[in-house]
Amino acid sequence: MCCQIATGICKSLSSVFTRQQHTTLNKENQDFFNKIYQRYHKAIYANICKIIQDPQGVEDVFQEVFMALWINLHKAENVASIAPWLFVVSHNKSISCLRKKLKESIFVSEQEVAILQTADTTIDQEEITSHQLSIIRNAVAQLPDKRKEVFQLNKFEGKSVEEIASELELSPATVKEYLKQSIRLVRTYLQTAPGASSIATVLLLFFVG
Repeated sequence: MCCQIATGICKSLSSVFTRQQHTTLNKENQDFFNKIYQRYHKAIYANICKIIQDPQGVEDVFQEVFMALWINLHKAENVASIAPWLFVVSHNKSISCLRKKLKESIFVSEQEVAILQTADTTIDQEEITSHQLSIIRNAVAQLPDKRKEVFQLNKFEGKSVEEIASELELSPATVKEYLKQSIRLVRTYLQTAPGASSIATVLLLFFVG
């Protein structure tokens, strides 16, 4: 099912690009897109659900994120490097979805209102994205190697403790401890990093919740 969704998004985007004479879908791009999708779609979907409460809104944002990925696919150096970008884009599009719901007088839950109240609307969106990416990359970079690997597998790829334990040949208890330590270190960094105060609350919910 997930592969079918990814292929459907690719075909839809290919049609749009062909009409606009920007580019056409080719097998190399589709394969690269599918690899990224298969690796990260579970975590991205789960993260969107942390902000948006209604299923249709989640589905809409989820598709927008991977459409944005296709448009920016040429900027990705490799599959692993795209994870922070996907995280930031999914966060920002989720916030935009909530703002649209509020503007159109569509029901917004108390949790969604609380999230919106923490979002900074005074900074240019491109500046916000760049700032968020920098903070996230720095937060993850300061983790010890093995803890960093566990954190990335869990938070970026959505893998369970059991899956990580099997992949890294560690005990589930060790994975849980590494994850606990990593979350604590990342949370501390996000709370204390210079210039992070305006977005730290939402990042904490979205990234280490």
